[in-house]
Amino acid sequence: MRVREILTIAALSCALFSGIEVAAQEWTVPRTESGQPDLEGYWINNKNVVFERPVALGKKRFYTEEEAQARIDAAVEQQRVRVLPAEPDRPAPPAGEFITNVADANFNPVLHTQLAIVNGEYRTSIVIDPPNGRIAYHEGAKDIHGERRAEGFGQFDGPESRTANERCLNYPGQLPLITQIPPEDSKTLQILQTKDHVLLNAEYNTGLRAVPLNQTQRNITWPQWMGTSMGHWEGDSLVVHTKNFRAEQSHRRILSSSELEITEVYTLVSQNELLYRFTYTDPVTLAQPFTGEIPLARMEEGQRIYESACHEGNYSIVGVLAGARRQEADE
Repeated sequence: MRVREILTIAALSCALFSGIEVAAQEWTVPRTESGQPDLEGYWINNKNVVFERPVALGKKRFYTEEEAQARIDAAVEQQRVRVLPAEPDRPAPPAGEFITNVADANFNPVLHTQLAIVNGEYRTSIVIDPPNGRIAYHEGAKDIHGERRAEGFGQFDGPESRTANERCLNYPGQLPLITQIPPEDSKTLQILQTKDHVLLNAEYNTGLRAVPLNQTQRNITWPQWMGTSMGHWEGDSLVVHTKNFRAEQSHRRILSSSELEITEVYTLVSQNELLYRFTYTDPVTLAQPFTGEIPLARMEEGQRIYESACHEGNYSIVGVLAGARRQEADE
């Protein structure tokens, strides 16, 4: 299940441009009863922005206002065409074409059309460092799935060859919000706070993390789904450091190993805006660390996130593997 958020371009533009400077001058960071910055609430990444920057853009970190408006106009047109009735007499897809669950997007009333704005910049990608906005891997880098393929195992030889999220074992990728998966999923987050813990509850696949604050160490040292996290406050920012990831959490969008470490920074920049910054470090797969930034908006009054349950892997994996065995027998 996904939260639907319908915002007009005019209203959003007004919030982003006409009022933001005045609000910034008058606004101060709210505090909890324990004196910590109050990040509590429901947040959503409702911006149209790619994870890695297109190669053609090079080191172009942000669009001009004219370029941004052109992209917004194109997204609005895409949304208009998208909701039109499908042609009933259209032919079948070409033989061999890959078909996935993109049809699910038809049940989402709107696409996000607004671009991500951080520090007044219309960002061209979530990744901002390296300067070209792209992940730099070691030459020939392999994750756990690549190692299996190198050993001669095919992608349908057994459940171990399928991704963890496909098997309903974990959230897609390493941590919620970072790995963006269409259509319009993995974008919502609930934050709850106590004096000693911060609870980060992501909607998609119920990515729940209880982060202890101001502890010098944690006794858990073995690999965990979503790793083991520790947090502390640096000024008005919540800093969360996570390690001890399982190698199976590697995702085709971000190859990682059990040596992965992620540092996240959550900073409230206005009453309704939260800047989420993250840095990946992995000596096995990454030639250098990379950093990204995602602006989050406070969800409208009355909106909530809901439990997301994964069940497809309990049935479809059996069918996928059985189909592979049938194909092998026919050959």
